[in-house]
Amino acid sequence: MSALPTLGGNNGQASAINNRGQIVGFAEDDTVDSSCPANATNNRTQLPVLWENGKAQALPTGSDPGGNALWLNDQGQAVGFTEPCGATNHAVVWENGNVSPLLDYGTGAEAFGNNNRGQIVGFVDSPDSSTLYGALWQNGTLTKLVLLPGDFGGLASGINNKGQIVGSNFDSNFGWSHAFIWQDGAMTDLNTLLPASSKLFATMANKINDRGQISGMAIVTSGPDKGNVHAFLATPVDESAGPSVADVVHERPKSNLPANVNKQLLRGLGLGLGRLVQ
Repeated sequence: MSALPTLGGNNGQASAINNRGQIVGFAEDDTVDSSCPANATNNRTQLPVLWENGKAQALPTGSDPGGNALWLNDQGQAVGFTEPCGATNHAVVWENGNVSPLLDYGTGAEAFGNNNRGQIVGFVDSPDSSTLYGALWQNGTLTKLVLLPGDFGGLASGINNKGQIVGSNFDSNFGWSHAFIWQDGAMTDLNTLLPASSKLFATMANKINDRGQISGMAIVTSGPDKGNVHAFLATPVDESAGPSVADVVHERPKSNLPANVNKQLLRGLGLGLGRLVQ
């Protein structure tokens, strides 16, 4: 293990690495972010960074003072967001040393993932700032992903080179409710594809690879671990898997985690919208 350099500040975070060995994330420099309130304790400028051959290169942030690069494809195209003082402002893409904002409704967005075809996924805030929707950016257009019935909002966090998208929906209390997969314009609750024998109710889907394997988070529905949260790996099969979790679990399982854990998980994904995490 070797430490990656910052830009002169104390802290940094690496978020993703591609098959060329390029790494993206953020690092602090040693300046005060002038967009932070006077009483802010963590007020150093946080800049998006590309690490290559052990060296840190700050990525441009446009009209915003800071940002965070969250993913990159094998062509070196990186995605993430720019922000003032840690609050999400614009979803952006970095390519050939330049930054470009992605389409939104003027109320904020973040990009979480991209594939080698240049398709980008993330979330976009609604025009009235009431909730979030999963988003797909491709060929200069924005597609807002529909929600599953009963869900309040959502985000898309992963896309593979086939264009399959995974993500997570949440309820009106901002608790995770359903993992989903989106493909060919159709939104599907991932739990309708998981066999009941898995005893897992998937509430978050984070990434999907080109084999169709999906990683995420699920609640155990029965047995001695009932109510606990586990990481999961879902691998597609050709034959019928029999009754799904959705066939036998008619209500979303309740987790025994503390009430504020869902908000902490939102922070862990890099969400900077204050109304979600305060």
